[in-house]
Amino acid sequence: MSRLDALEAAGNQRTLACVTRGGPGHRSVLIAQFLGRFGAPRPTTYELFGDEVLRRANALSFGRGQLPTLDLANARHVLSVGADFLGTWNSPVAQGVGYGLMRQGRPGIRGSLVQVESRMSQTGANADEWVPERPGTEGALALGLAHVIMTAKLYPASAAGRAGALVAGWDEGLVTCYGNEPAEMAVFWRTQRESFAPLHWTMIAGNFVLPIILMGIRRFRTITGCVIASIGVIVGMWLERARRSRR
Repeated sequence: MSRLDALEAAGNQRTLACVTRGGPGHRSVLIAQFLGRFGAPRPTTYELFGDEVLRRANALSFGRGQLPTLDLANARHVLSVGADFLGTWNSPVAQGVGYGLMRQGRPGIRGSLVQVESRMSQTGANADEWVPERPGTEGALALGLAHVIMTAKLYPASAAGRAGALVAGWDEGLVTCYGNEPAEMAVFWRTQRESFAPLHWTMIAGNFVLPIILMGIRRFRTITGCVIASIGVIVGMWLERARRSRR
């Protein structure tokens, strides 16, 4: 209490930082009310095993912002990239049951598992094949796999629904640079600094720069700011379609 009194006496209430776990509940409401009345910034939430990113990814890919339920019991082959689903990821108990059924629950059928990760996990120890990767490259690897599937016409992006539509276009960016194929790099540089550069950078400004500025700065987070950001995204997406049709 003495330190809080000292901060208030010096007028330094905004230097108080509060780190807490996320989630609904009276505890979170109480902390937010205390910090607001004290004059401190809002609490910083951190959860070691948080699932916000996973929920967001499922909302973008499948239209439902919830944790996945994996049908491992009926799978014939599973490729897991960085997901220790038999150890700590998601629901390991239910996934362990499904994994056991995948292995031994169907007469004459034994599912296989390939685990890709930067360090050996419990899932990796139970896999048929364990593939080491560099830490932090999971995204590039997943996009690279999608790129190969689409360019080789093994499975069209349109058949993958919302998830496939999100992957389409990444072959011009991160995965292109990662693969460094001459033909693809030529197309990539056309979008960056040659004939398609105006469309590309206007699209970046509308889809990324403008919304980040308007939604990231509190005083711009108004109805007018939201409308402007939405218009920027609409224009940016239209330019993306126009850029693709002209390639």
